[in-house]
Amino acid sequence: MIFILLGSYFYLKTERLLDHELGKRLNSVALFASYQIKPFHLSALRLNDPTNQTYTSLEERFSELKKKNDIARIFLFDNEDRSLLDTDPSYEPGQIYERNFLHKIEIQKAADGKLSPSFLFKNHDGQFMKSSFAPVYDGDKVIAIVGVDGNATFFKSLHELEKNLILSGVLCILTIISVSLFLSKKIVNPIQELVYSAKKIGDGDLDDAIKIKSTNELGFLGYVMDEMRRKIVERDQELQVMLRGIAHEVRNPLGGIELFSGILSEEVKEEKSKQAVAKIQREVANLKILVDEFLNFAKKPSLQISVFSFPEFMDEIQMYLSENLKNGNVELRIESDLDMIRCDEYHMERVFLNLINNSIQAMPHAAERFL
Repeated sequence: MIFILLGSYFYLKTERLLDHELGKRLNSVALFASYQIKPFHLSALRLNDPTNQTYTSLEERFSELKKKNDIARIFLFDNEDRSLLDTDPSYEPGQIYERNFLHKIEIQKAADGKLSPSFLFKNHDGQFMKSSFAPVYDGDKVIAIVGVDGNATFFKSLHELEKNLILSGVLCILTIISVSLFLSKKIVNPIQELVYSAKKIGDGDLDDAIKIKSTNELGFLGYVMDEMRRKIVERDQELQVMLRGIAHEVRNPLGGIELFSGILSEEVKEEKSKQAVAKIQREVANLKILVDEFLNFAKKPSLQISVFSFPEFMDEIQMYLSENLKNGNVELRIESDLDMIRCDEYHMERVFLNLINNSIQAMPHAAERFL
């Protein structure tokens, strides 16, 4: 686009300069030609006789002026657009110049006593032309107008240059688009794949390998990221093995403690001793829950998604917690507009049970408390 804009700017500037220079040259020729016409010449020229001496003499002067200045045509006409003299033999004396209506403004300026170059136009042969008009005076009065037509063949070459500039600009744009698509395939696409893979790793999805086919630095970065992914997977697997081992090692003595605390609760008679044994059993139950959570984390169980009634689900939660709520002197109120929900019922149940149990345990003892 910069190339096209600069090319268009210099083209238009060159066109204006050439047009201006051609207009100045035609003005000079038209002015010089007007000086050759004297008022008494017009009386002879109005006879419309191309054989009289005045007509012949002036035609020779105009023809010589035309040849020296390499212009197309010099012509003279009166205020009514009738031809008085023309170097083009196809125009006869007395003929009306119908073309003058195209240069009405310029001719009017010449009639007012001003040199007036025309706009650029094409003649019947398709050639670029430009005209200039100069007044012929009789004292202070304009009695006729000299017209000069000049070839502007260089404008044809200039227009060819314009076409070449446009074609070059289009080719530049197509080249840039092609290079952009190539760079996008080689650089942008691998970067997008890296961003997508990094997001998946951040979300915990470590199953898919990172495959960047590029052989440059982006390909190496993809290889490093995939190595990081594999090491995270290996470390996660090692952690799971360690957690399973710890959970199994802890579960065995917990089973023995639970068994003997049950026997002990049957043997003791004192109320204080029974309360101590009950506290041991509650703590053992909490430890068993913690061990189960370790095992579940180590196993990475898959979610079992289903749709079920949320009010019924919460009724079951309240039923499971009824003893704890009663012992803690806590009232549980459930306010919800939900009807059917979609999730893993087992895991969601554990979430609610843990949250509410933790809340009950964290509340200080009081006569009335609400959760």
